[in-house]
Amino acid sequence: MKDHISNEFYRLLNNQCSETELEDFLRKINEEQYQEIYGQLIWDNLAAEVHPNELDASLQKRLDQRLEFILATEQNIESKQSIRSRIFKVPQKYRMFKYAIAASVLLTVSVALVFFGNKNALVSVNPVAAKLPVPGGNEAILTLSDGTRLFLNDIKNGNLALESGISIVKTKDGELIYQALKDSETGPVSGQNSDKEAPLEYNVLETPKGGQYQIVLPDGTKVWLNAASYLKFPASFANHKKREVELRGEAYFEVVKDKFKPFSVMATAAAGLKETVEVLGTHFNISSYPDESKLKTTLLEGSVRIGTSGTQVLFPGQQSVRSNSGLRIKEIDVEEVIAWKNGFFVFENDNLEGILKKLSRWYDVDIDYDGRLNHVQVTGEVSRNTDLMEVLRMLEKTDKFKFKVQGRRVSVMP
Repeated sequence: MKDHISNEFYRLLNNQCSETELEDFLRKINEEQYQEIYGQLIWDNLAAEVHPNELDASLQKRLDQRLEFILATEQNIESKQSIRSRIFKVPQKYRMFKYAIAASVLLTVSVALVFFGNKNALVSVNPVAAKLPVPGGNEAILTLSDGTRLFLNDIKNGNLALESGISIVKTKDGELIYQALKDSETGPVSGQNSDKEAPLEYNVLETPKGGQYQIVLPDGTKVWLNAASYLKFPASFANHKKREVELRGEAYFEVVKDKFKPFSVMATAAAGLKETVEVLGTHFNISSYPDESKLKTTLLEGSVRIGTSGTQVLFPGQQSVRSNSGLRIKEIDVEEVIAWKNGFFVFENDNLEGILKKLSRWYDVDIDYDGRLNHVQVTGEVSRNTDLMEVLRMLEKTDKFKFKVQGRRVSVMP
């Protein structure tokens, strides 16, 4: 029996099960004779790296919210109440079962939506429209100091160019690595006077809507660039007192510590909002999109100084929010902020406008929205690999609005 159940379970995880098999699974997880087998399977396959005692209150809250979101998306399924009771009746010794179910939402809810979601879906699609939008991926354009533009999707992996004694390498994992040649980052470049700063040769990495990319700067600093973003940086930091880069859009930084060369980010957002973030070595996220009225800096590790007029120090777990009305500091759930970098959309009582902007950038779609529904707040979590149509169906479960999709245009209707 155990081998049979194991085979059924793997079919479920791989989206290969039938509607009958899915119903059978949802029934069995509440039956005592199956609980130990399923509990072990889920532990082995979905929760092996997370010990129950390591689940802090914040993580438990986030997983509970994800589970509630799953159940909310199934509100039109007749068996919703039984699904809820089955999950929460799992014995205490398998308390990780509930969290494993939540963590595996992308594997199970997609199956449920295929079988049940289409019956009551509100999303409408123009049958003669262009192909539907798909999730974004690793896509970017690198502009070298001489103006050469390299479309990274069209270029083979390996060495791309040589700039200021730095070799630029594209890896198979969708990452750019700037590698110093010999002593170009620790001493003078041949022919240069070490007493003077060398002229800077700037490179620019840009991601389009529907794109993202990772880069390792010449000093070893790692940067994750979100969709529709722009990062300008020197091809080499050698013989310069500071490491300075410019950002528009959103990026997550893991800065290599160098007490002799502070690292700074000049971020620019809408309406002339600007901010300088100065660090020695730390992890932080900056969101500074041109269509956003706020510029946000969130600190995960270390400390940073921020400000264009005056200086404010951030500590881990804090976020600075700069707007036309000034600067304020608040405590924040950092996991929500960097969810995009980890491949997720996470909404914590977010308003509709903010959610639609994220979807527009990632799926490269135009969204018609007049702001009348901005009072609606949404909480949930979903993979950025999820099809746009499925995400829209989930959002429609609020019963506050519906969507109409025509090619790459999405309209929001009350």
